[in-house]
Amino acid sequence: MLKSYEVLKNRDFLCLFLSATTSKLGTSFFQIALPLLVYDLTKSPSLMALTFVLEITPQVLFSLLGGALADRISKKYILLIGDILSAILIIIIPLAASINVLDIWIVYVVAFLISAISAFYHPSFESVIPEILEGENLIQGNSLFKLSETITTFAGPSIAGILIALVGTHNLLYFNFFTYFLSGIFIGLITKKYKSQNSVNSSIM
Repeated sequence: MLKSYEVLKNRDFLCLFLSATTSKLGTSFFQIALPLLVYDLTKSPSLMALTFVLEITPQVLFSLLGGALADRISKKYILLIGDILSAILIIIIPLAASINVLDIWIVYVVAFLISAISAFYHPSFESVIPEILEGENLIQGNSLFKLSETITTFAGPSIAGILIALVGTHNLLYFNFFTYFLSGIFIGLITKKYKSQNSVNSSIM
């Protein structure tokens, strides 16, 4: 197990690992908060369920396009832009609530767009790991990502529930904004652009 932590000496991997951990934590907040917001606004279980559909559908629709894009432009830029856009989108909801203009369509649009961003984000994230690490280091790095994913999957909803009880559902999304913002900072600290070789060759030709 101690060998797994050797990969953390790789700066780009460490930044990616920290980014993934904070981003996944934020996503767990997002997935808990938005359906609850819809229910608070409508008191309708069916409209609340529609939120889950809007969180899944864009990933099905755009995942292939996201993979193709990851092969053509800098993966670092895709990840960075994804975090920035997600942070901007998620902050719209608590700001709208603070001035009493929050409506269900705002929640739906934000849910759809953030999920669409995720369809572009994850192919770049998955494909950049083997470019940062290789051989035994790649195995060790993947094990750390799995550990992080397991922890955030179980801890995220619990933390979200505590924060909702303390500050309310709307204000939870300020914490969500912070996780995406922090994730973007970590991505920005990655030293290389990680642009695919095929894309580099095409630009040369």
